[in-house]
Amino acid sequence: PVTASFRWKQAVAMGCGQAFAIFPGLSRSGLTLASGRFAGLPVVRATELAFLLGAPALGGAVLFTLVKGTMDLAGIGAGPLVVGFSGALVSSLLVMHLFLAMVRRFGLWIWSIYLLIISLLVLADELIVTIG
Repeated sequence: PVTASFRWKQAVAMGCGQAFAIFPGLSRSGLTLASGRFAGLPVVRATELAFLLGAPALGGAVLFTLVKGTMDLAGIGAGPLVVGFSGALVSSLLVMHLFLAMVRRFGLWIWSIYLLIISLLVLADELIVTIG
C-alpha cells in the first residue's frame, strides 16, 4: 500500500508543497510531487501520494461549490450535473491510472519534455497575440 512506503515527515513536506499552490499559476500536483521528491521519496511513491493528497483539496472544492454555488447549480439541473460529475470522475481515474503507468515505466522525463513543449507553445501564442 502507498501509506506503507513513506514517513510522516515526507507527507508533511508534500502537504506544505501543496499549500503553495494557492498562488495563481502554480500546479498543486506538480508542487506536491516535487516536494515529495525533495523529501526523498521515489518518483512512483511521490506521484501516488500527490494523487492521494489531491482528494481532500478537490473534495473541499466540490463542497465549496455546492454551498456557495447553489443557485448556479440549480440552473443547470440534476441530470447534467450527475453526467458531468460522473464523466469527470471516470476520466480523472483513467488519467491517473495511465499517468502512474507512464511514471512506473519511464519516470518523469517524458512528462517534463511535454510540459516544456506546451509551455513554449503557450508563451509563443501569448507573444503573437501581444505583438499582433
